[in-house]
Amino acid sequence: MSEKKPKQNGEIDAFVKALLNKKTEMALNKDSQPEREDVSPAMTPVERQSAEKTMSSALDLLRKERGQLTIEEEEEKYRREQKEDGTHIEEVEDFTTDSIHQDARVDEQMIQSIYSSIELDDPKKAEKETPKRKPLKKVRSARPKKKKETPEAVKKEKAETAKDKTKDETEKKAKAKKPEKPEAVEPSFFRKNLKWFLAGIAVFALLLGAYTYKVVVYDPANITTEAQEQTYQKLVEYADEWDMLSDAEKMELIDYEPAYNELLEKQKTRLNTYFEEQTGDSFVKQLEALKALKATQEDETKPEYQQLVAFVSNWSTKPDEEKAQIVHYKDAFNGLSAALQQKIDQICMEQAGKNFNTLAAEEQAKLDQASQAAQEAQAAANEQRARIQSQIDELHAQLNDAMTYKADLEAQQAAGEDVGAMIATNDQTIAYLNEQIAALQATLP
Repeated sequence: MSEKKPKQNGEIDAFVKALLNKKTEMALNKDSQPEREDVSPAMTPVERQSAEKTMSSALDLLRKERGQLTIEEEEEKYRREQKEDGTHIEEVEDFTTDSIHQDARVDEQMIQSIYSSIELDDPKKAEKETPKRKPLKKVRSARPKKKKETPEAVKKEKAETAKDKTKDETEKKAKAKKPEKPEAVEPSFFRKNLKWFLAGIAVFALLLGAYTYKVVVYDPANITTEAQEQTYQKLVEYADEWDMLSDAEKMELIDYEPAYNELLEKQKTRLNTYFEEQTGDSFVKQLEALKALKATQEDETKPEYQQLVAFVSNWSTKPDEEKAQIVHYKDAFNGLSAALQQKIDQICMEQAGKNFNTLAAEEQAKLDQASQAAQEAQAAANEQRARIQSQIDELHAQLNDAMTYKADLEAQQAAGEDVGAMIATNDQTIAYLNEQIAALQATLP
């Protein structure tokens, strides 16, 4: 490999060229070189990885400062030149500082000399100062025989390189998207005591609700006043003496209705139960009955009611013409209260076995029937009168003709004609017509 074509434009410095030559020599003389024993203890994987990253980054930075290409770019350029010459050593993929560490024939002294040549005292510091770059890929062991690359192999190599770059970019994007862990923030005083604040608010709300319930709900519903207690005791006394009270005394309960409405619900319940035990009906039912009785008593003094009672009291002895007058009392009956109407119906049932409305309907039907008969009779009379009048008119016309004929006969007799017999006959006709007219006039309705 000593016949290698030198690099164009002098872009590969002596240091890198020595590394490449060393690597090439090691690959060609792999079988002939004896294995070297490790002089110094092996580095741990973490130390080795850190050293690789530091050395690779430092070399790339140093070369950029000198205006040179990075090692990776130099390797790619070297491969292209070898392909153009047609002869090259068997490819050692991705020749980097990482491949030097992986080669067992490269001892630690060589690595230390490289570190000293680039003047790195603190690898960690150099790593911080240098820009981050993607991890270096491991190279495969050099093959003993030379092999000329084909276009298919070049295409395959480029595809694998593009695939690796895509994978590295995906990993970088995933790391960039990963949210950083927020720094721990010292909780405020309010956050530390939040549960106590909430507990205090809950206790305050509970106390406020209890006070509101006591004032608004419990006290009005359970605590009786002196006036309510007096009303309750007075109504109990009415229930105890119910059977001994007169109607007028019972009517006094109507005046206690407003006071009863002011009682507590539990007092009303006990009072209704006690009234039902003593009188047979609850206080509410007894009060309704008394109010109805009072309304009835007040209505009985009305003149309309008194007149209606007088009319139906002797119904069974009234003539038909007088019974027909009941239809004129319908408006008075409808104006009475329900209690008074019931009393009127009771009297009608005793007299005729029917209520007031039934009797009034029957008499109305009779009147309607009589009216209809009268109308029919009047119509018949009118028809007969018209017929008789027609006959009379016809007789009057004949009588007029007879009278005219008589005047002509008399004129002829005065002229000397013998018309005496004709005059006598005409006079008889006139007399007959007058008799007929008089008879028909006498039959006119």
